[in-house]
Amino acid sequence: MSRHNYRHASTSRQSDQGHLLRGQACTNCRKRKIRCDGDRPICGQCTRTTRLGDPCEYIDPTRTRTQILEDTIADLNARIEELERSETGQSSAPGIVLHQPYDDPIGSTSSYPGSPGHLQPSAPSISSRTNSSSIQQRAGSLESQLEEPPQQERQALLDSFLSHASQFGFFLDRQRFRQSAMLPLPLGDHSRPSPSLLATAYLIGHTLSQQGGFSRLESSLLTDALRATATMAFDTHPHHVIHRTQAEILLSNYFFRNARFLEARHHASNACSLAAACSLHRLEIVSGNVAVEAHQTQLPPPSDESEIVERIAAFWSVYTLHNLWSASLSTPISLSFDVTSQINIPWPSEVDRERRQVGGELDFGLNVIVRRYLAGDQDQSVAGSGLPALFAKTSVLFERATNLSARFTSADQSGDAEAMSRELDTLTILVESIRSQLPSLTPILDSNFPSMRSAVVTHALVDATVIKLNAPFSQQDQAALQRCISASQRIINSADNPLLLQLGVVNPIMAVVWPMACQVIMHEILRLQVHRWTQGHPSDEELQRRSEVEVCIQIMGAFTAQSNFMDTQLSKVQLAYANINP
Repeated sequence: MSRHNYRHASTSRQSDQGHLLRGQACTNCRKRKIRCDGDRPICGQCTRTTRLGDPCEYIDPTRTRTQILEDTIADLNARIEELERSETGQSSAPGIVLHQPYDDPIGSTSSYPGSPGHLQPSAPSISSRTNSSSIQQRAGSLESQLEEPPQQERQALLDSFLSHASQFGFFLDRQRFRQSAMLPLPLGDHSRPSPSLLATAYLIGHTLSQQGGFSRLESSLLTDALRATATMAFDTHPHHVIHRTQAEILLSNYFFRNARFLEARHHASNACSLAAACSLHRLEIVSGNVAVEAHQTQLPPPSDESEIVERIAAFWSVYTLHNLWSASLSTPISLSFDVTSQINIPWPSEVDRERRQVGGELDFGLNVIVRRYLAGDQDQSVAGSGLPALFAKTSVLFERATNLSARFTSADQSGDAEAMSRELDTLTILVESIRSQLPSLTPILDSNFPSMRSAVVTHALVDATVIKLNAPFSQQDQAALQRCISASQRIINSADNPLLLQLGVVNPIMAVVWPMACQVIMHEILRLQVHRWTQGHPSDEELQRRSEVEVCIQIMGAFTAQSNFMDTQLSKVQLAYANINP
């Protein structure tokens, strides 16, 4: 495919009057309180007067030096852990183990082809990137090397991407994004999406247009997306901060789909850092209702109400990503992303952003909305009943249930048993409350409803949470066991629909949820076989359970062409099922 070179439009860091915007002077000029011209890599003042040992440095207002160092240390630690696991034959991927299915229905680790080192050709290692100072000096040259497809091919890639964008965590307004992306302006012009976001959209659009495999062109597009995203770390344009957050979410889900967990966690962590640094969880900052210092947030006052809704959607996309994959990988995506007790923005909404009049709806009295929700607060201000809100709430419950389940099943049951029991009761009530608010899947699955996949994923996550809450007790409590089985059956039945299977793309978290359901059903088959030995032939119930596993295998198979992670998970399920005596 031919692609045209482009010249990156200069992104001026100065105001119309020629002065730098607040917070964008180099560190030396700030300390000396002199005017900085903002030239990079070395400003004019530092060129003339700075002593040896005082380098000219610029600090991205969205991230302090301490935060950058903490993220670097976290990445290195994650890399060390990943290497140690690979040396011992382990992987950080959720797995299938039949001998102890209810200790952790998805969480045991095992190596498999398709783990991060097996997908070839691989992109440059994230962990081997040069330091921020080096990237900053090379930013201009990196962007000048990027290329953009011709207009007709660009349109096809964007259409391919946008048809499945919601499954990758896309939160921007689709129509506005597409219109601005197709403007006849250079890549980097502020009227268009940022280079990192466009490069990532082209990457995913190309991937979805292929029938599996990792092509040379995909490798090239991935390199472009990673380069552009690294360069964007030093672009402080307000729109580009949100766009970089979006790009990081998309890249994270791209890598999760391809079972490249170290890289996926890296980009998810970057998204968390950006959201926290911009205080996207604080309504007074997101809405521009209060004035803040430049070092506190990079977000200027919003230009319109649609931009407020976009910022709210950005936070919840990051937060749900963090919740789902922290639970699935049994380790926090970002240790520093501890904002749950401070969230005071509304739950996400599915109302049309172009027509939504949020000015009169914003409730600045909201306070610690998630913490109040987890405490069982039924106040309407904590409500949020649309599908996006229910999906966000379910991600919270899934993460909390996973954590609680691990505490119940650990050999060292540290903590207050009474408090854990109360938390279990509260989470159970909240899960059932969400189930009662979810739209019925029957009319959705009987039509080509735009929210079909989101509804199926949300329903499935609710039932996965039920499994997490009941799994620790399922071997001793028949009622808990039955709840796990019923939840697994609902997960499988809700996805057994031709319209859904024809789409071929689904949220990568389903590569965790479907094997979890199979795990529960296969364990039940083993239990039924104990009784079968006295009968000599399979019971009708066992045959029904086998049929359910086989249906789930077919469902997973429909999504393997576009997901290496789904493919490897399917192989594990098939192997486990084959090991069950007929």
